[in-house]
Amino acid sequence: EVDGEALDPRTSAELVRRVKSAKAAGAASMTLGFSVTGAGPTATPAAAEPAPTPEGPRATEEGLASLSRPSVVRVDLARPLGVFFDKRCIAERIGEKTQAEELGVPVAAQVRRVNGEEIPRLTTELVKRIGDAKKEGAKSIELEFALPEVTVDLDDRPFGLALALDAARGVFTLREATGHAAAKGARAGLALAAVGGQGLAGRSLLEVERLLA
Repeated sequence: EVDGEALDPRTSAELVRRVKSAKAAGAASMTLGFSVTGAGPTATPAAAEPAPTPEGPRATEEGLASLSRPSVVRVDLARPLGVFFDKRCIAERIGEKTQAEELGVPVAAQVRRVNGEEIPRLTTELVKRIGDAKKEGAKSIELEFALPEVTVDLDDRPFGLALALDAARGVFTLREATGHAAAKGARAGLALAAVGGQGLAGRSLLEVERLLA
């Protein structure tokens, strides 16, 4: 602007003409209005991309809760079971390629019920019940096992654990335990319920492997 009037056209030649005209008219001064051209709106930095969430199946609350429930298996009485029990119906050893191995009976599992009926925790009573069932002509019986809980304290890395995620059940299992872990009682087939007191529900295999790294 020149003395409050817009400069039109906005050229240097027009500005010079206006200044000369003001001088010719005897003006002692004139007012020039300037507009400042900005650099445009400030660019907003793009928000940081969230770290990608590891994909794949995850452990579930239901699956982990199932670990505290007893396991029920149906035993074919025409075949040896293949479990070596102590005096209190606790499995001390599982024979290789036996019915018990096929059924997934783990070491340290304890028989609590036979055909839904609770029994005294004595192997002599278990043998009697199985013998009675055979005499009655039964082809099979149901055994309910309380599954063992194992706590393993590991200090030295690498721990020697190889994990797998059973997506159908929603639980992590040990594929292999070697070295320090095996010496402390970890073994293949055990389900993993927690790491360092942290629950595993909702975690992927990759996340749990990072906890153990």
